[in-house]
Amino acid sequence: MPTTTARNPRKTSDTSTKSPPTYRRRPGYDQAIVTLTDARTKKRKDYWLGPFDSPESRELYHCIIAEWEANGRRLPAAPNRPSGSNGPFSIAPDGSRQATANWLVSHC
Repeated sequence: MPTTTARNPRKTSDTSTKSPPTYRRRPGYDQAIVTLTDARTKKRKDYWLGPFDSPESRELYHCIIAEWEANGRRLPAAPNRPSGSNGPFSIAPDGSRQATANWLVSHC
């Protein structure tokens, strides 16, 4: 049974009751993105999933969320980041379906 904190009676310490991060459209792009927070370090990372509302980006979203949950809400291994980029991680930085498919096969 979840316990409540003294500061906020609606906030619980049971992380299993929290909803998963939202699959959303990246503002200004037609790309899907999800932001994950590491349960231990509290660091946040954006993961670009591919074209918004595509079957591949939805599958990738579910795969990343499953891996994140299975690891105790720790961030999944970083897939790819375009060289020289400080931006969000991207499963397929070149936008290719093959790169996304390869990542799915190796991680899901």
